[in-house]
Amino acid sequence: HTGEKPYQCEICFREFAVNSNMRAHMLTHTGEKRHECQICGKQFATSSHVKTHLLSHTGQRDHKCTTCGKSFTVASNLKAHMKIHLGQRDHACDLCNKRFYTNSDLRSHKMVHTGERPYQCDVCLERFTKMSNLNSHRTTHTGERPHQCSICLKRFRKAINLRTHLQTHQSDRAHPCSLCDEAFPNITRLKAHTKKCHQEVFSCEQCNRRFQSRAALDSHMKIHSDAYPFSCNMCERSFAKEQHLLKHMEGHVEKKNECPTCNLRCTSTNQLEIHMRTHTGERPYGCDECPRRFTKQVNLKRHMQVHTKIKFECQVCLKNYISDKTLQSHYR
Repeated sequence: HTGEKPYQCEICFREFAVNSNMRAHMLTHTGEKRHECQICGKQFATSSHVKTHLLSHTGQRDHKCTTCGKSFTVASNLKAHMKIHLGQRDHACDLCNKRFYTNSDLRSHKMVHTGERPYQCDVCLERFTKMSNLNSHRTTHTGERPHQCSICLKRFRKAINLRTHLQTHQSDRAHPCSLCDEAFPNITRLKAHTKKCHQEVFSCEQCNRRFQSRAALDSHMKIHSDAYPFSCNMCERSFAKEQHLLKHMEGHVEKKNECPTCNLRCTSTNQLEIHMRTHTGERPYGCDECPRRFTKQVNLKRHMQVHTKIKFECQVCLKNYISDKTLQSHYR
């Protein structure tokens, strides 16, 4: 009731009124996530974060702004949003007098002056001023696409990409049929149209392969034509001259270490195997002390510092850090 906040995070200096809240907050820095969503398996640092996340599955947004109609999953988000309409910038920076709607925005801004980036990616060690920025960045390693379009079910890594995509559904002709001049507002109706109107198939009389269009069949027929005697044994393309085939084959060699999911080319088969884990979710290196798992052994070794309590001490103020890199950042 006094407003006193005696408990301070030693990493980002955020203050808390209750010690248990401060300890829960510390998990956002260590990367430890003990609480898992039973629907999608996504993990979170605290149980309250799981409860908030679960609303994204139900679509429940009970807190609605009476000014613009925007809805929110929790009351605190609506309260922060209302300050935008009211113009309430109650939180001022004591270094440059710039004002902000929320205290969290002010804390993030102050890091511009201090150069501090307390949130670190445990995979590539890149640092961020906001936890939300770190969470968005982490999806580049996991391949996770948490934002799904409710119309065509396409998934996106960032919410802003989903919002841009949703604009394509605002048009009644956003999804054109490749076999005729018809177009439809969503992918579901396009598929229904294709099934109803384009069931005719085009079959090759020489090998019985079937195609959905005459153009695809005509392209395929080159394989059987004497005008294109040089055929690639790795795909269906055929060529009139041998040198054209050899040039084409170079492309297959270059794609030897190419990711079949995103087409990224890796320098070795080993690098490709490691990269593929971002798509499959495979994490073969498990920590013996906690449930966390990693795609690379080097990331596991780095994580183990959290358990072994290896401390890097500042010789000036005697403050401890979990890695030499964070200590060097502190010195700056």
